Amino acid sequence: MSIFTERIDNLLKEKKKTKKELFNHIGISSQSFYDWKNRNTIPAADIAVKIAQYLNTTVEYLITGNKSNPLIDENKELKNKIDKAINILQ
Repeated sequence: MSIFTERIDNLLKEKKKTKKELFNHIGISSQSFYDWKNRNTIPAADIAVKIAQYLNTTVEYLITGNKSNPLIDENKELKNKIDKAINILQ
């Protein structure tokens, strides 16, 4: 079983979406998904990007499970600083 497809399954459940909705949105067949699952492979990069975008995640997470994204972390830190500055000004 493919960890890649397991992560997709988990994110679909989390977001209350179905595989059929995903397949229709990105334009793939269910057979493609089950081939990745059974062969323990990942799709071509363009398809992986579409899947990640649909699930609001990164390709890196789908492949490695790593949720850390330096840009997201920087944005959170910047937002916290802005929030603190706004609170000081109020």
